[in-house]
Amino acid sequence: MSQNIKVTRAFILRTVDYRDSDRILTLFTREMGKISAIARWARSSKKRFGGALEPFALLEVSLGRGRGHEKMFLLNEALLVDSHPGLATDLDRIGSAALVTELVRELTPENDPDPRMFDLLREFMSLVSAPKTVSVKGLALCAKLRVLAFCGVAVGIGCCTTCGTPVPRNKKAYFDPHRGGIVCTPCGGGPILLCADAANALTLMEKRDLSAISTMTFDDAVLDEIYSAISKFTEQQLDHPLRSSFFLDQVK
Repeated sequence: MSQNIKVTRAFILRTVDYRDSDRILTLFTREMGKISAIARWARSSKKRFGGALEPFALLEVSLGRGRGHEKMFLLNEALLVDSHPGLATDLDRIGSAALVTELVRELTPENDPDPRMFDLLREFMSLVSAPKTVSVKGLALCAKLRVLAFCGVAVGIGCCTTCGTPVPRNKKAYFDPHRGGIVCTPCGGGPILLCADAANALTLMEKRDLSAISTMTFDDAVLDEIYSAISKFTEQQLDHPLRSSFFLDQVK
């Protein structure tokens, strides 16, 4: 029997089939951060969790500990709070949700609570699944910048990452993933040249909140420049590309 029952809200970051009928879940909770939980008979019984264990869902979960699972929780019950059905209307929305949740899963340590990250995920999932959101890709890039910052690897945007000189507005800017962001010309610049609109939009995404960015319109070419630069920066931090970026590239 499990003991010390914990009831909390959680996002599903990943599910992996285990043995013949179980699933192992990676969850992100507000109180405990990223945790692992085993869902017994989740694959063999449709009634066990009532179809709640879907990607990107916000759940209320009941967790316990059992013998032989000191490092993993037992998922006793999962109630669906929000499935974010708007994601199913658009491949860009699905890919963007996958991109942000994969980044959270890759960068956050186990059992390290971060309420800011949980609140960010909750706001992002609500906005990315909302029909009124104008720029899904802009929203995802803004959320990605926040995740990186919360995890201590913020992208250097407002000032040169080498000398600290403020980046002028309405000017092209060099971006160097290896040196952490924008690098001015006197410091050698970088391999990626952002057009003035892309540099301005990147600064805007750093300063404005998610809800504001979700209502703005961005040129597709500008977003593509920013997406490429931030993807290379992320790959530098992780030593490998995000799997979800391949999906987004195929959608594009």
